[in-house]
Order: sequence, then C-alpha cells, then structure tokens
Amino acid sequence: MKHHPDKEEKVQMIKQFDHDYYIKRSHDIIFPELDIVVTENEQHITLGETSITCYFAKGHTNDGLFMIVDDSIWIAGDYLSDFEYPYIYESVNDYRDTLATARHILAKHQNLTLVPGHGKTTHHRAEIQRRVEMASSYLDELQAAVKENSKEALDKLNDKLAFPSDFTAQCHQKNVEIMERELLS
Repeated sequence: MKHHPDKEEKVQMIKQFDHDYYIKRSHDIIFPELDIVVTENEQHITLGETSITCYFAKGHTNDGLFMIVDDSIWIAGDYLSDFEYPYIYESVNDYRDTLATARHILAKHQNLTLVPGHGKTTHHRAEIQRRVEMASSYLDELQAAVKENSKEALDKLNDKLAFPSDFTAQCHQKNVEIMERELLS
C-alpha cells in the first residue's frame, strides 16, 4: 500500500461509491498513511499486548497479507472464501504461492479462526483445508481449460460460482486472461 501506484484512483472510487449510494461521511476520504510497513515474510509486529505475524499473500493483488493475530485469528483478506473462487488481479503463480503459504500457516498454527474478507468465518481446520483445496483445484482446472482452449470447460468453471453475476463473470474472464498471459510467457 505504501507504494500503491493508483492512490488517487482508489480515493475517487470510494467517493463515487458514496455518491452512488447517498453516503455522507463526517470526515474527508484520504488514502491511508502507513505507520507500519511489512517488509519481510513472517514479520512479527507487537501492538500493545497484541502479537501479529504477517505473511505475504500475493496473487489477488501484489500487496496482500495474511495476518495471524495472537496465534489464533487468521485475517485472510480476499482469500479463502467459503463460496468464492480466486479473483486474480496480479498473478496466478503468486496466487499458488499464497495457497502454499496457507498450507504452511495451517501446519504451524493449530487453533485458528479464519476470517475471510468474503464469506463465513470458521475455526474448523477441515473447512479451512477445504477452502485452500477448492482454490487450488479452481486454478488447476482453469489452467487445463486455458491450455486446451476449451470454452466448454471455462464456461463450466464459471457456472460453478455460488453467486453468478456480471461482476463474477468479469472476474472469471480476467482470471482467464492472466492465466493465458502466464502460460505464454
């Protein structure tokens, strides 16, 4: 976030959202100034009596993080939803690395409550593992469909979405484009 290339664009998106939905805020919308920057994978931060371990989680974006709070709460951001497939805005390979990080976290931390940005919270290890494997399977199926240039297989993947919409169709199409780009390079 510290070096985000489109800070003003993000602020404008929030202002447009407020305008579209008639929201009046009591404060100005500004891009956050960071006072703590995560520069290392598995970086530990202590805030008062709270301990946070930060893991790089790239793929959805290039600046994503997983955070483990007090060795018990896993804040997953836009990963590990119970119903949503990966939305890749940056890199399939980075997304796969993030899923490997998720497996590492599961091996290292025993009693976690997963808090995804989208979907239900869970403290069941088997459910967390299911979500990791669901995302991994989607990427494998997407890769196979793109390699085979199979519109039918791509449509089937898109049809599996729990809440199909124009937005999810656009995200799926973006995933296809990124997969094509990475397979060709």
